Amino acid sequence: MSTRKPFIIHPFLFAAFPVLFLFAHNIRELEFHVVIIPMTVVFFFTFFGFFLFRVIFKDDQKGAVLLSCALILFFSYEPFSSLMQSFRLSVGNFVMGQHKFYLIAGSILFYLVAHFIIKTRNNLQNLTKVLNVIALSLVLISSISISINKSTNWRAGIDSRGKINAKTNEIIISKLPKLPNIYYIILDAYGRADILSEVYGYDNREFINYLKQKGFYVADKSKSNYNSTFLSLASSLNLSYLELGDGFKERDYSDNRVFSLMKQHGYTTVFTSSLDGDVRMSNADFILRIGWLDDFEYKLINLTPIPELLRRLQLSVGSYNRHRERINYTFNTIAETTGVDSPVFVYAHILAPHPPFVFGPNGEHVQPSREYNTYDAKEFFDEGGTQDEYIKGYREQTAYINKRLVKLINHILSKKDNPSVIILQGDHGPKSRMDPSDPDKTDLKESFSILNAYYLPGKGNKVLYKSITPVNTFRLVFNLYFGESYDFLEDRNYFYKFISSPAIFDVTSKAEN
Repeated sequence: MSTRKPFIIHPFLFAAFPVLFLFAHNIRELEFHVVIIPMTVVFFFTFFGFFLFRVIFKDDQKGAVLLSCALILFFSYEPFSSLMQSFRLSVGNFVMGQHKFYLIAGSILFYLVAHFIIKTRNNLQNLTKVLNVIALSLVLISSISISINKSTNWRAGIDSRGKINAKTNEIIISKLPKLPNIYYIILDAYGRADILSEVYGYDNREFINYLKQKGFYVADKSKSNYNSTFLSLASSLNLSYLELGDGFKERDYSDNRVFSLMKQHGYTTVFTSSLDGDVRMSNADFILRIGWLDDFEYKLINLTPIPELLRRLQLSVGSYNRHRERINYTFNTIAETTGVDSPVFVYAHILAPHPPFVFGPNGEHVQPSREYNTYDAKEFFDEGGTQDEYIKGYREQTAYINKRLVKLINHILSKKDNPSVIILQGDHGPKSRMDPSDPDKTDLKESFSILNAYYLPGKGNKVLYKSITPVNTFRLVFNLYFGESYDFLEDRNYFYKFISSPAIFDVTSKAEN
C-alpha cells in the first residue's frame, strides 16, 4: 500500500522567513512593498537550488532537506557572528575569529547533513513533515506580527494624517515673489564652534565668518533636542517633540510632516543620504543615492556571509572607500538639484564629520586600521579607537567638510533665478565624551551643542535667536514662507539611553550653553 508523499514547502518557507522576520522587526519604518524584490530574489534562487539538488540526488525530499540546511546556515551567519563576536582562538600563528569559526563549523555541519542525505536509505517523509511544520510556524509568527502591527499603524495613521491636513489646508501666498528652493542639510555630529575650540582645539571662525558674510544667521547657542540621530530628525521633521507613547517610531522619520507639507505646497521633494543603505524617505519624489541596495535589502544581505566575502575581496558596500564615495556623491547630488524645476525641497543627510574618519583636511584619503564600521561614542572606543584618534580625525574631517560646504553654498547662491533657503544643522554634537547608557557619564554640552545656521531670504534673520533648536526650524520656515502661524516650542534637550533598558531623560538644565 503506497502512502502519499508530503508536499515539500519547507525550503521556500525557510527562504521567506528571514525577509518576513526582518520586516516584522523594522515595520515601524517600512512599507510592505520593500519585501517584494528581496522575496522575489530569494524565491528565484531557492527554486534554482531545489531543481539543482533534485537533479543531483534524483530525490525531491533529499534535495529539499539539504537545501533547507543551506538556507538556514546562509541566513544565520550574522546572528551567529554577533553572538560569537568576542571569540578568538590562537594556535601558533593561526588565529581563528568568529568568521573563520562559522565557516569551519558551518561547513562541517553541512557536510554531515549531506553525508546523511547521501547514505541514508530511510524514507524522509517524516522529516519533511517536521520541517514543513517548523518552517510554516516561523512564517506564521512573523506574518501575524506584521498583520497586527500594520493594522494598528493603519488606524493610528488615519487619525494623525487627519490632524495634519486640517492645519495645512489654509495655504497663504509667500511674501517672496515665488516660493524659495529649500535645502535642509544635516551634517551628522557637527558641533558648535565653541565646543570645537574647547574640546577639539579646532578654530572654526573662518567658516563661521564665511557663513555670516554670505548672509547666514548662526545660532551660536544652539543645541539638539535629542542625542540620537533618528529621534532628533524625527522631531525636527515633524515640528514637535516625540511622545513617549509613540515608542520613538522610526516611521515618524520616514513618513514625516515636513515632506507632506512641502508636497501640499507644490514642492518637488528630493532625498539624498550618505548613510549605509539609507533610503528611508519612501515618500520623496526623488531618492538620489549611490549603489543599488535600499536600506531593507542592505540589512537582509547583512544577515548572510556576503558582506564579509566582499570585504575580503575589497569589494564590500560597507568599506571605507565606499564611505568616501557616498559622502562626495551626496555633496555632488545636492548641487545637481539646483537644476530641478522649482520649487524644490532637498533633504540631505551627510554622515560627517561623524566617524568613521576617512578624510584629511584637504580631502586626502584616510584609512582606519580597524574593520569597517560607523560607530561613535563609547562604541568607537570599544572597537579600538583612541581619544587622540577621535580628536584628530574629527578636526581633519571637519576641515574637509567645511571646504565642500563653501563650494556647495557658493553654487546654490549663484543661481539667481530662484531664492533659496539653506539650513545647515547638526543632528547632535560630537560624542568623544559620551556614554550612551548613562547621561551622568556623558559630557552633555559636547554631545548636544550643534552647528545651526540659516540662510533665510526676506528678512528671516529678524525672527531667529541664538538658542533656537531643530524642533522649531520648520515652524519658522513655514511661518515665513507659507504664511502659517506656528507658535515656537520651548527649546528642550532629551537624552535617550538606548543601551540595555531604553529610557529618556530631560537634561535641559544640565546641557549648559
